[in-house]
Amino acid sequence: MNVGDWLRNIGLGQYEAAFRENEIESEVPPNLTAEDLKELGVAILGHRRNMLAATMELSGSSAAPATLTMPPPPSRHHKGWAATQTSSQAGGA
Repeated sequence: MNVGDWLRNIGLGQYEAAFRENEIESEVPPNLTAEDLKELGVAILGHRRNMLAATMELSGSSAAPATLTMPPPPSRHHKGWAATQTSSQAGGA
């Protein structure tokens, strides 16, 4: 698959010029590393992870590294609930 098409398909087409400038044009290298992507200017960690996961899919590997799965951030609602509970308990006592 053409690198430009691949980048656009995974929603990261903004990096196409960087890949082209570094002569990565015809096919997606199956052995791209996080360090390679940093050197290409992919500074956002999530973008690097998405690219690495997508290269694994292209190479036929179905097992993605566990580091690609991140837990969801803590809910703001939950924190607010705890603060409300503390305030109402303090006022009611």
